[in-house]
Amino acid sequence: MPVKTENATPTASAPAAGNPTAAPIGRRLAANLSPAMLRPGAGREVQRTGEPVFCGRVWGRVFGYTEHPNARDKTRISRRFAGSFAFTNAKGEQSQATECYLPGTLERGLKAALDISHQPVSFAVEIWCEPDAPERASPLGYSYGVYNRLTRDVEVDEIAYAAGILPRPEPAPALIGRETVDGETGEVTEAAE
Repeated sequence: MPVKTENATPTASAPAAGNPTAAPIGRRLAANLSPAMLRPGAGREVQRTGEPVFCGRVWGRVFGYTEHPNARDKTRISRRFAGSFAFTNAKGEQSQATECYLPGTLERGLKAALDISHQPVSFAVEIWCEPDAPERASPLGYSYGVYNRLTRDVEVDEIAYAAGILPRPEPAPALIGRETVDGETGEVTEAAE
């Protein structure tokens, strides 16, 4: 509620000049980020067209999770993750969130990692809404697929490096001067003077 003073008249909610608390600063955090928020209506579009639909990208660091009864089906459990998340939706708009619902494949992996390590877990994925395969049909006819954002021709080791499962090998030291490397043995030799 505006405060009146003797010489001032309250105005509509215009921010006061020079007052950093008069208006929010930064981006508003999304509430409970989920695949459906990335591209509203993606499921209906997949049902209508039978084609996969790109929803967006999500990346961040998970610190923990909470489980609760699913809002639509009380016999199922939903898992909400807490952490620091950023996302790009299907329109290319970016924002951040502190709570997130994720597709089952990623959800189960993150839950297991948190339960085992008790340490924050990082991830970066693309989410697509895809028609169900005939052998795995669901009542809705679609599900959300999670992709690791690596091209399909990247070596499997690269996936392990990106996920932090394997340490990336140290690069070979730069050769200075007139050293040579034997291609068969890997032995480094200096040229004779």
